[in-house]
Amino acid sequence: MRSLLRFLVWTLLIVGGFIGLARATAIRWWQVPTEDPWLGASVTPSVGPGDWLLLWRLTRPAEGDLVICAEPGAPERIVVGRILGSGNDELEIVGGAVTVNRKGLRRERGCDGFKVVHPKTAQVLEQSCSVEDMDGTLYQRGNAIEGLPAQPALKSVRVQPGQFFLVSDNRQFSFDSRDFGPVDASTCHETIVFRLWGPGGYFDPNRRFELVR
Repeated sequence: MRSLLRFLVWTLLIVGGFIGLARATAIRWWQVPTEDPWLGASVTPSVGPGDWLLLWRLTRPAEGDLVICAEPGAPERIVVGRILGSGNDELEIVGGAVTVNRKGLRRERGCDGFKVVHPKTAQVLEQSCSVEDMDGTLYQRGNAIEGLPAQPALKSVRVQPGQFFLVSDNRQFSFDSRDFGPVDASTCHETIVFRLWGPGGYFDPNRRFELVR
């Protein structure tokens, strides 16, 4: 019995030390705020308000990654978006369709529709979903909703060296570099890689232990 207890104590110490080291150097867990309606809508369908996420911070983010960065002009606040342009890239966005260096991002296929809360009216809406391809990185994006005003078109912006242009995965309710401008790439330290569980907690099997693309 004493040997078993000693084994359990040492196991807990080793596991705890490993988690502490990883937490200090490579990973962090973070919950998507539930009190920010625009942020919550803009990150769907990839993640959603109340999700507990695992963030990777050991390597530099790349194009196609969903990242957390400092908001330009307000570094105490964060913004979340997908890197669809970096230094010297030229982007256009019209009706949710993104063109990078005159090449449109391809929609590979459809995916399951989802519910989103309108950030102004709090109305729950049904939204369709597509899988988009950014140079081999496949991720889900929310499509425009028929009957609602489209987001303003972005005509030909060139990203400066040392900057990232972030685009929201939800193309109907975006909060991205069209609003706050390109971000300083050096402030983007963390990539969203994994959903631990959703707002329903660990026992919701539909929103736990999932890779985030």
